[in-house]
Amino acid sequence: IAPPSFAPYGGQIIAVMQSGRIDALNPVGPVVTNITMTAGGTSDVVFGPTGVMYIAGGDTARTVTATGVVTSFVSGLKSADGIAIDPDNSRLFIADSSSDAVKQVTIPGKVLTTLYTADIDNGYYVSGIIHDKLKTLIYATGENNYTLQAKTP
Repeated sequence: IAPPSFAPYGGQIIAVMQSGRIDALNPVGPVVTNITMTAGGTSDVVFGPTGVMYIAGGDTARTVTATGVVTSFVSGLKSADGIAIDPDNSRLFIADSSSDAVKQVTIPGKVLTTLYTADIDNGYYVSGIIHDKLKTLIYATGENNYTLQAKTP
């Protein structure tokens, strides 16, 4: 759900599609509004505390504005398949399924490093990854038998 600062879509459900399409669904309407068709292959989305939308997919993580402007944020990934953000807005965490690693990207600075190696599923599903307010990073591992890993980066 988009934060209020992602106007005019605050409070709406944001859907990202592998085709590069990003839509906002207003549950009150219900009305679907297309934000962009040019986001590139996308598997996951997260909003920073300041309302910046980050998307993961392919070999990059990108930002998307409410007006549909897509900008590369960091490249050098193999298959960005899940994305989370530190509550203090200082780091992105990316499940990079083809390299079987959890990557960390600094905000600002855009420095990409491998945080953990892990058996990240590189199938048809988004590799789940979250970072909570207690600063615990939780991600799914395994190709067939999934396990949740919890670590404090």
